[in-house]
Amino acid sequence: MKTNAETHNIQWLFVRAYLLEFQRCQQVATVVPKLAGQLAWQAPQRGLVKVNFDGPFNSSSKTGSFGVIARDCDGNVLGAAAGKLDQVVDSFTAESMAALKAITWARDMSFSSIVFEGDALTIIRKVTASTMDLSPISPYIVELKFPSSLFVSCLFFTCSSRW
Repeated sequence: MKTNAETHNIQWLFVRAYLLEFQRCQQVATVVPKLAGQLAWQAPQRGLVKVNFDGPFNSSSKTGSFGVIARDCDGNVLGAAAGKLDQVVDSFTAESMAALKAITWARDMSFSSIVFEGDALTIIRKVTASTMDLSPISPYIVELKFPSSLFVSCLFFTCSSRW
């Protein structure tokens, strides 16, 4: 059985730990300097929604994931989505699937004028090409081209593109 002093000491330690954690959370986060060569996010033109997407690939588990974020011309986040991708063959497939998730998500969000931006140069080139794609990811490319025609405006850029 604990004495009154022991109980008060335990309560004091809890309150002190809670206060220290609260103070730590109130501190301003240190801003990490931008590395040379890193690109800064660029806002879309007024009236457009910029949807950034990415699709990393894990070769050992043959899985991937996707991340999507939409922002307006002021940089305000309009929405975001993320998830797991199963049965992914390679990085091109992961990026294609992520782009498809992004375009489907943007349509579900009722965005009408979109700028899609990702780091998958190959995927974006294939989606914007007027020629028929004959690569192993062509089914994804066809799937990406159709929904993009349902937007009032739909542009695709790589992160390194300047528009």
